[in-house]
Amino acid sequence: MKEENKDKYDIKKFQEVLDESIMMIPDSENRMKKAAEDLEVFIANNSTLESEEWLGKAKALLEESCA
Repeated sequence: MKEENKDKYDIKKFQEVLDESIMMIPDSENRMKKAAEDLEVFIANNSTLESEEWLGKAKALLEESCA
């Protein structure tokens, strides 16, 4: 946009959006890690639910998030 000499206001707004998006990444990663930890605890404390289909899916998500 800068190279194409677009409107300065548009460039400024797009830069603000980009900066905000970049700042959200660490927070999103931290919330994902916390959710994975909570899910691990839930699975460990609810072994009687082993036959539930969704539990297998939850375990697969945990393995994927730890990779």
